[in-house]
Amino acid sequence: MSVHHNPDNQGHLSRREALRRGVCGTAAMIAAGGLGSRVVAAPAATTPPAKAAEEKAAAEKKAAEEKAAKEKKEAEKQKSGKKPQGQK
Repeated sequence: MSVHHNPDNQGHLSRREALRRGVCGTAAMIAAGGLGSRVVAAPAATTPPAKAAEEKAAAEKKAAEEKAAKEKKEAEKQKSGKKPQGQK
């Protein structure tokens, strides 16, 4: 294995030369900003049934969160000895 590079010998590429080319190419891509992809896919088109399903799911989630918050508030009131609203 020779450490001297002979540019006339096109059939032979040493490991050292291959690594040098790879490192130089990578450095050039980083310097040029070519490794970052600026291409962004368009948002998927939503069909009316899918949109209605998303809205329904969001409404159900909101209702469940409100119910859980109300129950938590009532539980805290019971712990403090107060009666929950709506009871006599």
